[in-house]
Amino acid sequence: MEVFTARVDRIRWKQGELSRNLEVGFDARRATSAHAHRFDALAVHQMGKVGSMSLYEAVRNLGLWPCFHTHVLNPSHKGLLRANGESLGSHHPAAVPHHIFGSRELRSQYLDAGSSVGVISAIREPIARNLSAFFTNLDQFVGPDQLELDDADGLYERFRSRYPHHQPQHWLEHELNEVFGIDVFASPFPGRGSTVLDAHPHRILVMRTLLPDEAKAQAICSFLGVSTVSVGRAHVTEDKPGLKSIYRKVRKLVGRDRDYIDAMLGMQMALHFFTAQEREEIRERWLAIGKSSD
Repeated sequence: MEVFTARVDRIRWKQGELSRNLEVGFDARRATSAHAHRFDALAVHQMGKVGSMSLYEAVRNLGLWPCFHTHVLNPSHKGLLRANGESLGSHHPAAVPHHIFGSRELRSQYLDAGSSVGVISAIREPIARNLSAFFTNLDQFVGPDQLELDDADGLYERFRSRYPHHQPQHWLEHELNEVFGIDVFASPFPGRGSTVLDAHPHRILVMRTLLPDEAKAQAICSFLGVSTVSVGRAHVTEDKPGLKSIYRKVRKLVGRDRDYIDAMLGMQMALHFFTAQEREEIRERWLAIGKSSD
């Protein structure tokens, strides 16, 4: 049954992507005849919980290129999914996530074929990113009968002891450096908060999520060679029904854990993408959350 479900999901994904391209009037000739850069495809490729869906929707709605929303492209990740579509590490059988279909399509049809792909990747400070990812994937860390979801202390202990906190660092190493043959840490990151890396035949726009939406839009327009793009509000984990109260309680516990805050801001990726002043501001913001009364 799981195999059939996974196949149906793939068909639905393919139909959905085709209908979206038709809705925005996709015509490959427009991308080569206008001033836009001549990419064969675009990919919003970044670690989960950094606001990738809002960026994906922004570039997809331009209607100039086939667009993909991906989190994994490294061939080593093929082992993360069983053939029947059940996600390893999950307590419950689950359909293959739609972004996996996009990853397979992008790799087989474009990357492995040597086509030019424009890649957009956003970097979020690791503390907020990790906590959001933990709550989004609670079923991987909390079994159905193991822990009450209103137990903030228990959830925080589970977060600290079981979540892979260095995942943001590892993602950059495996999903950008290895996949595209670059070193994102080789050159200083500009103070403006964005940079373009050459990974011939691909180009990669890396930018911080802390940038205002207007600055993100400007960076994307310059990267793609278009005049305008509309960047919407990113999805927020604590806005999800049933999570807001417990998320805030656990978040406060994070803010009281100075050792954790300092460890995360001491990672290479944090040191590279955020200035000393920005890291101190992030630290003070979390400490203030830990002292808050709400």
